[in-house]
Amino acid sequence: METSSGILHYEKKPPGRNSHSSLYLFESFALFLSKKIPADVHTHSHHLLKIFISLNHSFSIEYKREWRLVETAIIRPDVAHRFASDEGAYAVLYVEGESEAGQRLYREYLGSQMICALPASVLMPVRPSLIDLLEGKGSISNAQSASIAILSLLLENYAKSTSGSDPRIRRIITILKQSPDKKANIEAVARQVGLSESRLIHLFTYQVGVPPRRYALWLRLLDAIDEIVNGASFTDAAYAAGFSDSAHLSRTFRKMFGLSLVEVFKSTSVASSFKRL
Repeated sequence: METSSGILHYEKKPPGRNSHSSLYLFESFALFLSKKIPADVHTHSHHLLKIFISLNHSFSIEYKREWRLVETAIIRPDVAHRFASDEGAYAVLYVEGESEAGQRLYREYLGSQMICALPASVLMPVRPSLIDLLEGKGSISNAQSASIAILSLLLENYAKSTSGSDPRIRRIITILKQSPDKKANIEAVARQVGLSESRLIHLFTYQVGVPPRRYALWLRLLDAIDEIVNGASFTDAAYAAGFSDSAHLSRTFRKMFGLSLVEVFKSTSVASSFKRL
């Protein structure tokens, strides 16, 4: 584990070179990269909006028993789907659907569609950076920059719109992080910062990119992963992060990402960056 300038950064093992995949966790989104789609991948869904990017070959996606060939796709949360590819390295950016970025992706791309296929050219400028990350040539800051670049290529002025932060939001984040169990009592937090509950939820989601309750759950997931990376069992990590047991932790992780926590820690390098108080 390595700490600098208030940022906690940990890795299970060096990303890329000694693993088939890498997972980077940030405060409001996550980036997953893999050298291949598992042959036995099953139909799955996840609570986060998903931007799927092929890094070398097109891939097939199944939705409602129909297959289509795509190279880049935006997928709504909680939509059951399955991927297949003979030799496809790929990247996935997970975005909270209720965030400003998520809402813009709905409006500008998805509309009434469950899955929106895009040409490879749309995200071509960021592909070299993603490939470097997968090959172990980048850092967690490079992963964060690549994630923001993906959203900036899809959404005009995205980088500018995320540059500011309301001091009330910074205080809310501090309150949530200092809460022993990181469980969000939104009504109580709203009183502390002088906002109505509905206004707090709207403002927090708009500026942070994640609703406050989901953000608190995100913090607990990061705490659990931190415990596992530092040698704790899944059960001990779950209890330490406020989950009822390891099964609860595993279900939450799968619902969030559509990935198995056990499989991720078998074959994936894991890195996270978030502010510790």
